[in-house]
Amino acid sequence: MKLKILSPKTVNLSRSNAVKLRLLSLALGRPQGWHYYYDQSEIIDLVKINGRGTVLDAGAGFGIIQFFLASSGYDVTSLDYSIRKFPRYYGLLYRFDYLSNEGFDYHHDYQEFIKYKIALKQRLKKLFRPMESLYYILGIIAQIIVFGFLVVSRLFTLKKRPVIRVIRASFDEIPFEDSSFDNIISVSALEHSDPKNWKKVVQECRRCVKVDGRIIITTSGTSNIEDSWDEPTKSTLFSEKSVNEVFGSSLGTLNELELMQHYDQSWFWRVTLARYYKRMFKKFFGNNKVPYIPFVVVSGKD
Repeated sequence: MKLKILSPKTVNLSRSNAVKLRLLSLALGRPQGWHYYYDQSEIIDLVKINGRGTVLDAGAGFGIIQFFLASSGYDVTSLDYSIRKFPRYYGLLYRFDYLSNEGFDYHHDYQEFIKYKIALKQRLKKLFRPMESLYYILGIIAQIIVFGFLVVSRLFTLKKRPVIRVIRASFDEIPFEDSSFDNIISVSALEHSDPKNWKKVVQECRRCVKVDGRIIITTSGTSNIEDSWDEPTKSTLFSEKSVNEVFGSSLGTLNELELMQHYDQSWFWRVTLARYYKRMFKKFFGNNKVPYIPFVVVSGKD
């Protein structure tokens, strides 16, 4: 397995990918995690069989990468342990085929942390704060404009809506046959699962990927000696010891302080950083450190 720490200095974030990911984020109303553009760009560059392969997005949630790959011609299956129902207006751009997985039941604290819908009470609160109200209204206007542009572009080119298969399941028990997918990807999801199942997740991915396929997992690490619990994101951060045990490789010596310098020097990161993080910058990036170390793991079937 190959490992790499993800940052503006280690990932080749092309202008084309950056623009497409940004437009999708705006159009679908999905703010990005503070490092997600780099996770997603790395995956886009690594996914095999351009535009014609099958992809399982394990721990997909409402993440942008599944929509990006479906729009690029990939046959995408979206798997997550949460109950999901995509907003109706997404149907103007994509078709969703909800697959049955009878008897599946799963609970994790992260499910309570992630809120796929913003409560009406929260929306009303924003309207009574002048600056929040302004940003909120401008955000809605931008979303309508960009979403409309994408819909018109699809209609103008007479392209069919890509189909995304959606299933509720855990990625430590993937409900598909051996060698089902050309690519298995996972964006910042593994750290939100039970650490005792990490090895099993990797085994399941290897079982379900094709012989010449590729597994691409992004997750989060720490420079601490032991695994660390990150309360704000309800996640367990990989220590160097766990990285070696689960992936059989080394993460390297780059720490949170040095990595913060990589991100802080990137104009794209500063401009696109979601307002959620900007509003609570000291909480997430106190002492000039990133809260954790995002990294990617790349593997084949063996």
